[in-house]
Amino acid sequence: MPMNASVAGDIRLESAIESQSVVENLFQYYVYEMSRFVGISANTNGIFEFNNGDLNQYWHRDDHYPYLIRSEEELVGFVLLRKYPPNSQVYDVGQFFVLRRYSGLGFGQQSLQQAARMHPGNWLVRVMLENKKALGFWLAAITSLTGGCFSHTVEIDGDFLMHFIRFSCVNGI
Repeated sequence: MPMNASVAGDIRLESAIESQSVVENLFQYYVYEMSRFVGISANTNGIFEFNNGDLNQYWHRDDHYPYLIRSEEELVGFVLLRKYPPNSQVYDVGQFFVLRRYSGLGFGQQSLQQAARMHPGNWLVRVMLENKKALGFWLAAITSLTGGCFSHTVEIDGDFLMHFIRFSCVNGI
């Protein structure tokens, strides 16, 4: 992406099946961003560690879909999509990350739109209750995608109270 670009340009989702190490590198930044909500600190080497076992599922299960987000040849972030374990008829955005440099420029919204075209059906996005910025992004992106046809509830997911946003994408939107 040219240094003077101010809006999302040519965005594409690229399968990350052959790029696990790239996603793992970016994932440390994702964990850093999430650390303020889950109380994670850097280890003594200054690294925000994460459970590789959870992440590895995206490369070893047929119902998990890892993607890199690119603009031209620039790496923008990643989307980790899966079939939701309690209901395999629903796509769940497991993790979604856009590097800060590209935040607020439309890359995230365009990435969601592409993912929805690639995986039509019922969708779920879960957002931590405290993560107001992410909630604002998701509500705006999903409203744009669905014309406002979605449900929004607050539910317990594991140890966290979270926003659950459910919507449908049919025929590749």
